Amino acid sequence: VVSFVLARSQWRQKGLTEYAVAVGTWVDCFPTFASLDAVKLHATVTGPGLVYPQNVTSADFALQVEDDPYRNTEEGQGFPDQLFYKAAFYAAGARIDYPWAWRFHPLATSVSDAADVTEGEDDSKVQTTVLPQQPAQDPFPVGFLPEVDYGQLQALTRTLHVGGWVNFSFTIGSSTLNLEAMPLVRLTSHLENAGIYDRCYDLGGFEKSGETCWLYEKLKSVCIQVKSSGGWSLNQRNAGLGSSYGCHYDSGKWTPFEYERVEIHSGPGTVWPRPDGSADFTQVGVEVRSAQDPLFGAMELTSGGLSFGWTEEEEDVLSLVLLVVGIALVLQPLCIGYRRYRSWAKGGHPSRNWRRYRAQDTFDQYRHRDAAEMIGMRYETHDDL
Repeated sequence: VVSFVLARSQWRQKGLTEYAVAVGTWVDCFPTFASLDAVKLHATVTGPGLVYPQNVTSADFALQVEDDPYRNTEEGQGFPDQLFYKAAFYAAGARIDYPWAWRFHPLATSVSDAADVTEGEDDSKVQTTVLPQQPAQDPFPVGFLPEVDYGQLQALTRTLHVGGWVNFSFTIGSSTLNLEAMPLVRLTSHLENAGIYDRCYDLGGFEKSGETCWLYEKLKSVCIQVKSSGGWSLNQRNAGLGSSYGCHYDSGKWTPFEYERVEIHSGPGTVWPRPDGSADFTQVGVEVRSAQDPLFGAMELTSGGLSFGWTEEEEDVLSLVLLVVGIALVLQPLCIGYRRYRSWAKGGHPSRNWRRYRAQDTFDQYRHRDAAEMIGMRYETHDDL
């Protein structure tokens, strides 16, 4: 128990120390990144399945400044003040809901929640639990990313059908950053072993040709990391991957594009079941973040989980639980051993006289044998059998 607690404490302290260094670096970079001019997004959409042609090709980014993800949350309890900071990024379209956001439970989500306080409670403590209101973002205008008909997808390979290709281009000051072309809608397949439960149906897909499961997905968000080195460029976090400049950790791949699954409503009799209507992209979100943002450093330190381990209070509770469980596991063998010892003590300890009893039994066995059987055994030959 002691070794486990010490190891967890050292791991947590090491992670927080490295995270503090990242926060200190970001504080120096914040003024420069938050004062960028002419941050624009350009998109070129081509390919099959477009319901109508693209009529808007550019959109403006808006600067967003908000608290770091740990402030006023259960995960951030016990953090020193120097680990909290202001995050800055540029956003266009709808707001992005990151997969890790569900881990952070706010201590209070509104002023009304914080105002519900019992008498005698410190008001200053209540004020620290009020979360700031998140700025609203306007969705993309209709025509910036045209709708795609699910029934007009093109077979690119045997396991991939696509509809609508989009090329994003970012303008930051005098720098232009181009991303690779990605499909707006894709239909992918993978093998799904047959069993009692229809896992493909649970995933929102449909089966075709035995154990092949097909899934519809549409573009949900785009987020990139940029760095300044004379000009602005994409920040590759994994040298072995060509597109590791995104904000989604994805097991260290740092993907810039995120897709969401689309439910299928067509009946099983359809040759190619597909979602109803067409894919709409007005709620797609696009963000530009600095590579110095401590959020990315925290992701690398925690393998994407953004949890630096248990606090001292949680470790104390775990130690107490393990101690009680250990005592309970040891108590029963001790009771059994004590009962056996008492029973042996009453009738003499058999283990001390075992060899003497065994030798006496062997002697009596041979002493009472019929002596006639032993006559002539020394002179027994094969002919006597």
